[in-house]
Amino acid sequence: MDQCLTKGYGPVLVVGDGDFSFSLCLFHRLLSRHTKDTAPPQLIATCLQTGSGLNVYANLKENASQLQKLGAEVVFGVDATCLTSNEIIGSRKFSKVIFNFPHAGGKNNMKKNRTLLKDFFISAAEVLAAEGNISITLCQGQGGTEADEPMREWHNSWQVVAMAAYANLVLYETKPFRPEEYSAYKCTGFRYACPYND
Repeated sequence: MDQCLTKGYGPVLVVGDGDFSFSLCLFHRLLSRHTKDTAPPQLIATCLQTGSGLNVYANLKENASQLQKLGAEVVFGVDATCLTSNEIIGSRKFSKVIFNFPHAGGKNNMKKNRTLLKDFFISAAEVLAAEGNISITLCQGQGGTEADEPMREWHNSWQVVAMAAYANLVLYETKPFRPEEYSAYKCTGFRYACPYND
């Protein structure tokens, strides 16, 4: 994710950030690197929740408010598999699209999670700038890449590289997610405490 912290990097889209804690940490990091010689950072933070679903996470509203006060955009009700259908997101191009710990729900449902990844990659590719990239963070072993430890059998993984290929995307690199760099980030997904791998 360090790539979006370099000078002159374009708009960043974070999808599926349940309580916006990751987006808030990331935006603080982007702002700390901003100088008078560079354009201010642009970040759109999104979550799937709307209405009463906004009460699921204790800090969601507070984090959203802080992001807006700092100059980021916050959009509710965004389906990561249909980004172009959102009028705020669909008309833009992003230098980076980030999706941390996606999960379709349910336990051990490889098919649903592969479909989620495939549909997300197809959707994200449509809003990605020409030189942009997508960062997806999975728990260790889920991706089905050589970097995964433990290495699962191919049929028992989310097959992230194959799912990205549906959108004509290729794996550029794998590296560990460093939670210490996002100290206020709370993983709010299906698994609350999972080993990280980016």
